[in-house]
Amino acid sequence: AVLNPADVTLNVTVGGDYITVTSKIYDATNAATITIGESAYRGEFHHDDISHLKFSYTATFANANAGSGIDVSVSELALIADEGFEYIADSYKIAAGSKSFTLKNAGTINKAPVRVQLNIPEKVYDGTRYVELSPGANIGTLLNAENGSTDWAAAGEKFADNYSVQAIAAGYDDANVAAGAGGYAKAGTVIGFELVNDLGGAVNYY
Repeated sequence: AVLNPADVTLNVTVGGDYITVTSKIYDATNAATITIGESAYRGEFHHDDISHLKFSYTATFANANAGSGIDVSVSELALIADEGFEYIADSYKIAAGSKSFTLKNAGTINKAPVRVQLNIPEKVYDGTRYVELSPGANIGTLLNAENGSTDWAAAGEKFADNYSVQAIAAGYDDANVAAGAGGYAKAGTVIGFELVNDLGGAVNYY
């Protein structure tokens, strides 16, 4: 005689104690994390303690860019159990129709924080404090929010150089050249600056 594992069919419902997707901060990857609540599979087990059950899976966002309402694909779903309760996982298997599924509009990737070093262009004294900005001119440098450096490898971002900082207007705090010969660093103001993806893609930072 052969005793085969029983099939477990999931109720693929998003939200509540069913299946949820953990929001994450943009990290340049499409890796996703889900939580499968007991409501998604309660009633599929026969008098076994389901609190000791867990799931292994692969989950991915449809794309790696910041945004909401992103589809999340789940595949390779399988049952595992806490140590000492392996017999529960051995007694069941995920039904073929529940091993892979898509959670529609369920995922959120939040923009990642960055530091921005603003660099107001130099100018020759003309009696005004404002600086003329060329259309699309980059007046800033993006810095790693964690350490204030330009080392983006630590943040997992491969394309930070594709971003520029653009502004509506910029100027110095006053129109005067500092005392002494030559140019001097002065404090200034930038109005309406924003991060722009120079390749036309999503802006994944704030």
